This record gives sequence, structure tokens and C-alpha cells, in this order.
Amino acid sequence: MKNAEEVKVIIFDLDGTMYQQETFHRLYLAYALEGSMWEKEYDRLLLGMEEIFSNQALFKMGHYYTNVDQEYETVEEVLDFTGSETLSDEESFIYGGDAWSLLNILTARLGIDENKRRSAFIRVRKQMLGGEESIISSQTLTAAIKNLEYIKRKVLMTNTHAQSGHEFIEYLNITSLFDEIYLDAKKPDGMQEVIKSLLIREKVQPHEILSIGDHPWNDLLPAKKLGCKTLLVTPFQLADPSQWDGVVTSSDELAVVLMELTKSKQKEREVLQ
Repeated sequence: MKNAEEVKVIIFDLDGTMYQQETFHRLYLAYALEGSMWEKEYDRLLLGMEEIFSNQALFKMGHYYTNVDQEYETVEEVLDFTGSETLSDEESFIYGGDAWSLLNILTARLGIDENKRRSAFIRVRKQMLGGEESIISSQTLTAAIKNLEYIKRKVLMTNTHAQSGHEFIEYLNITSLFDEIYLDAKKPDGMQEVIKSLLIREKVQPHEILSIGDHPWNDLLPAKKLGCKTLLVTPFQLADPSQWDGVVTSSDELAVVLMELTKSKQKEREVLQ
């Protein structure tokens, strides 16, 4: 990442950034389909979803899906959809940038009601905390964040609601890594509100703030619009990754970037002494 030594404030996302869990979508889909007409089609729907993950389908990761209020009768119809790289302001859409977003798109096309989707979400989140889909923290990343001694402010922001967000932060044992933690942060708008506050409170310039996350629409684009640096964390090949200042595929790769940032800050200090 260019000019990393300029960074004075870092904003981290939680899910998909502080940890990766790349199979939870399978359990969520099973829970969401329980008792529905689609339950027997689980294998075909899962295959279709994972083909989207690898960009082998019509819809590409990182594209926008425009909501369509329509009922479908076959798996082929459910999976037959495309997206677009651009978006009109007036359109109702889902940004297909991560596994959760794609699950939202598919369950909407399957006609799964909101209560069932919410129940599936809660059940999966519980399994991610010590169950069969347990998340694992990156000790390398934890150490790298601890060593960011030249960073003025380390902020954690997640759109996850307060109870689940708190449970995950405690499970990962990362509370002490951050100076500020925002749960139910209402990104993307909430991201810009926090950045504007940091600019005033920490007396920094936009290019001295780095936002790190796995969901460009929520984590990166609002920061980029204000002139901040951005770093994408994703295992997927998203559309147009070149617009971000850096791209990594995992928490461990993120740790390497942060360690290099620390080294660049140390060199800068040595030159000034």
C-alpha cells in the first residue's frame, strides 16, 4: 500500500476482517430452507451459490443486484439472475460483495420470509461461537494490531447488532485492541459520521485515515468518498478491485500489511530524529 507511513487512524470491520469463516453459508442455507418447498433442492441451490462465489455464474461478485418482486418456481429460475457494475440512485438494490449479501439475494428470490431468515442468522451465529462452524481468530493479526504503537486511534466498527457483536468480540478476545468500538454502526452512513468525527477529534487529514473491511459498499466506499485510504479483505474476486489502495485475501495477509505499516512508521520516526 502506497504512502502507508501517512496513516494515523485505522478503522477495522469485524466480520470477514478480524476473522474468516468460509463455510457458514452452507449451514445458513440449510436453516433458511427448513420446512419450505425448496428444502429438497438444497444441494442444487448450494452448488449454484458456490458457482457465484467463484464467478462461474451470470451474477458476478461485487455487482449490484436490483430487487425484483417476483415469485419463482424452479431452481433454474432462482439462479438465473445478473447484476450490474453501476447503480442508479433511485434503485432498490443489494450489493453482492460478500457471502451474507449473496445469501440475502438468494433467500429473497426463494421467497423466504424475514422471520425465517432472521432465525437462520441467529442459529448460525451461535454455531460460529463454539459450534460446528466455529470462527478462529488470527493470532498473527492480533499481534500486528497490538504492535500498531504509532497509530493514534484504532477503531472497530460493525453493523452487527449489539448483542451478537459483543459476543463475537468477547469470543475473539479483541476488546483491548481498540480505542473505540461501534456496534450496530449503520454503515455506510455511520462510517462517514465516525470519520468526520475523527477528523475533528484527532486533528488528522482524510488521507491519514485507513478503513479496512470485506464489504466495499459499507466499509470502503464511504471512506474513499471522504478521501481516506482503503484496504479490501476478501477471498473473492470482486469487480474492479483496483479502486482500493490495497487488497488482501485473509486476516493473515492483513497482518502482514499492518506489520509493514509499523515498519514504515518506525523508519519515518528514525528519519525525523
